[in-house]
Amino acid sequence: MSEPGKAQKTVSVCLRMTAEDKAVIEEKARNRTLTVTEYLTRAGLAARPSAGQRRCD
Repeated sequence: MSEPGKAQKTVSVCLRMTAEDKAVIEEKARNRTLTVTEYLTRAGLAARPSAGQRRCD
């Protein structure tokens, strides 16, 4: 059950990446005590990259 006032997550995103990249993302999320979803959402929304930027961390 969701918390009052918190938006319900209803959309899914499928990503393709190497097993090594997945492991790194999972480790970074775990080190911050976040789920992978929370980690990627925060990383993606933290800053709007300029056209030349490709990294989010």
